[in-house]
Amino acid sequence: MGEQRLRLVLRAQKNRSGVWVAELLSLDHGNVIILVNAISFEGSTLRFDVTVIGATYEGQVNAEKSEITGQWKQGGVSRPLTLRRQHPG
Repeated sequence: MGEQRLRLVLRAQKNRSGVWVAELLSLDHGNVIILVNAISFEGSTLRFDVTVIGATYEGQVNAEKSEITGQWKQGGVSRPLTLRRQHPG
């Protein structure tokens, strides 16, 4: 936020009922896990809300499905945020 760069990991998956669930892992804050309250993935648009920190995100998935480019909004400020797919390994 601002000039500070923070690394976040979004862990998202569908549960047994077919509903998307997710959490954020803040690597630069001691691997703090932050619950994502609502997440949707429709067409090529990903949206999620993180109520505990008053943040929202909306982004578009690229054709290769390797990254999502969008806007992180928190505290009345909007900043670009790109999420890139990482494979465990």
